[in-house]
Amino acid sequence: MRVTTQMLNDSARRAGLPIRDTSLLDYINKDESSNGLLGVSNSKLNAVDSMKKKTYENIEKEAGDLSDKAIQFLNEADDLFAKAKETGDTSEIVSRIMDMVDSYNKTIDILSKETDTLTRFYYQSLKDAFFNNEAALKELGITVDKSGKVNIDKDKLKAADPEALESVFGTKGNLSAKLYLIAGKVADNASAGLSSINNQYGSDGYLNPSQYSNRYDFWG
Repeated sequence: MRVTTQMLNDSARRAGLPIRDTSLLDYINKDESSNGLLGVSNSKLNAVDSMKKKTYENIEKEAGDLSDKAIQFLNEADDLFAKAKETGDTSEIVSRIMDMVDSYNKTIDILSKETDTLTRFYYQSLKDAFFNNEAALKELGITVDKSGKVNIDKDKLKAADPEALESVFGTKGNLSAKLYLIAGKVADNASAGLSSINNQYGSDGYLNPSQYSNRYDFWG
């Protein structure tokens, strides 16, 4: 059976490995000093994968933080808003909202620099969570720019009525729930990508022998 570049790329896709614009000859003769295919087992974590690994780590951290903050806020929202309505003090709620927005902005900033289809989908989904509440958020002193970054007028947010805050961020609204769900998916996707790279390379940064053999077992 003749092995084609397309077959190599299809196998790479199934293994979750990056697809590169190289020909079959490039795969076989990538490094003559390393004896062709056998040299793959000694190849070290390359610059592209190293950068991708760092990006996955950052996305997993920031998106994970956002998801955690959103669900924690939702779990405590009814009590927080009941107290705020009774006392007129929204400082705890405002602090939680600003904390979520900070994590959201960090996540959006990282996602905006990525070009793969799934990441762009999540990037747009996170932006839409805010854009879909744009009018109500503006009344609270919260605005969203074209890139999806959120800006807060702290004085206006602090002066907002508890009911108005609850209608957007509490269980009566949908924004916090969307941030929890979407950010969780973003973190999971990054974790899967990170696992793929970590499984491909050992702790010393060199390609695992098992990955070397699996990479070519489709030859039969």
